[in-house]
Order: sequence, then structure tokens, then C-alpha cells
Amino acid sequence: MDAAILPKARTTGLLVTRMESGETVVYDRERDRVHCLNPAVAAIWAACDGNTSVAEMAAELHRRHGLPQDESVVALGLQELQQEDLLDGSEAWTGVSRREVLTRLSLGAAAAALLPVVASVVAPTPAEAGTGLPPGSSCTSGYQCLSGICINNQCV
Repeated sequence: MDAAILPKARTTGLLVTRMESGETVVYDRERDRVHCLNPAVAAIWAACDGNTSVAEMAAELHRRHGLPQDESVVALGLQELQQEDLLDGSEAWTGVSRREVLTRLSLGAAAAALLPVVASVVAPTPAEAGTGLPPGSSCTSGYQCLSGICINNQCV
């Protein structure tokens, strides 16, 4: 991995909510997709400021989440973020598989659950969602909104 590459998170067209659990929920308005970033990949994405190296990210993941201080863990997270169009730039974060990271680092099943994961779903269009509140309305649950998505008590 090229140590000179400084990953940068995409910020345009996104609504971001950081949860108390350490997870981050990202609604991509351009692609109508919702992404849930587990705490490890949320920390990686937050560190993608264009100034922080992969090695620095690995050290921070080790310090904050107890993951091995290994750049392949960060590369796995960057690969997941890139796959969901959450990174700027044209760097290719490929070639790292979850299985390879688990084997190489001798991680058990419990530690495997801590590895970076992005879970994504396609958000329904208003017509698909049926009836509900229009975007910008106050809400307490996605079930109330036309889009099916309520972020920060606001329909999107």
C-alpha cells in the first residue's frame, strides 16, 4: 500500500448522523442509498480528511477499538467505503479480503466482528414508499416519512 496516499471522505450530497453506539448512518442523496458504518469503519471514514495517513489511521483504530495496528485493516475499511462511493479520489483500495485479514492477523470470531463493515440499502422512492410525510417534515421514525428515512427528526 502506498504510504503517500491520504484518503479523503466524500462529503457532498450526504446526510450524516453519528450514533451514540459509535456507528454512523449516512444517507446518500445522490444515489438514494443508506449506509450504516460500524464503529471501526466510521472511525476510518472520519479520519479520511486528506491529511491522515493509512498508518496513522491504523494506530488510532488500535488505540480506540483494540484492533491490530495493521494497515490491512484500514485498507479493508477503505475498500468498503470506496465500494459505496463514500470516498473522493481515484485511488483503488482493492485486493484485501476479509478472510485474508482474519487469517494473516490470526483474529478470532469475536475480533472479526470488530473489523470494518458497511451495511447498505437502497432507499425507496416516494412512490415506492407509499403515503407519508414529505421531505423536511418533522418525524420520529422513518415509517412516518414518504422516503422511509428519518434523520435527526427530519424526513429526507
